[in-house]
Amino acid sequence: MPGTERGFTLVELVVVIILIGILGATATSKMIGPSSFDAHLNRDQAVAIARQVQTLSMNHSISSATDPNASCYTLQITSGYLGSPRCENVLPSMPPALTAADNNLSLSAEGLTVTNLYFDMLGQPFYFTGSGDNEARVYACRSNSGCKITFRSGGNETTTMCINQEGYIYAGC
Repeated sequence: MPGTERGFTLVELVVVIILIGILGATATSKMIGPSSFDAHLNRDQAVAIARQVQTLSMNHSISSATDPNASCYTLQITSGYLGSPRCENVLPSMPPALTAADNNLSLSAEGLTVTNLYFDMLGQPFYFTGSGDNEARVYACRSNSGCKITFRSGGNETTTMCINQEGYIYAGC
């Protein structure tokens, strides 16, 4: 047809640019690899586990470390483990724990000198000292920065999770 110009419409150009963007994002994530996201994924899972343990602990008062169910309501934190012990008879819905072997990670904790952390009815973190009649609660994470747990993935990516003295558990300190 005479007098008509040939070319692409604005809609066609926008669609092509969007498709190129999607392909570029997909290719970039494949080139970077999943290891760069491992630390962040582990941290997010740890926050969910810690919050669930905290919620369950708030609904079950623990008076002593010798309480038969006390270990089911504790958050265990070591260099290769974060979670609560498996207590299917007491807590059938407990989330799985994070382990170094399964998740290619290592953990380190600042401001926390114990490996078993309990939560009181207000959600504040504490641990037990002594034994028997001399057993006492010591509230944890009382420093200005609280308790800081660092996650390091196999690709040396790091990220953090914090628990403050009032019991607020959050990602990235």
